[in-house]
Amino acid sequence: SFVLIVLAQLIHNQDPETQENTLACLQFISDGGNNDGIVAISSYSLVPKILKFINHPNERIAFNAIKCIGNLARGESKITRVSSMDFLSNS
Repeated sequence: SFVLIVLAQLIHNQDPETQENTLACLQFISDGGNNDGIVAISSYSLVPKILKFINHPNERIAFNAIKCIGNLARGESKITRVSSMDFLSNS
């Protein structure tokens, strides 16, 4: 999807506001264990990139990353395994 292509690029931006908003968008896409959103985020190899923000010194960035990972973990177990394997293979 075009949106995920843009978000996959924006996640590398060094501007804190852009990082915060990018993670908020990814959080929204994966909200409620949305399996289509989880598959899309995983297919663009965004899980490892999201995880790198969990310990970010900016609380809002870290919060959005944690919420997004929480959303990803709530997906169906089959989908969540695929996302986990994506993370492990890209670490």
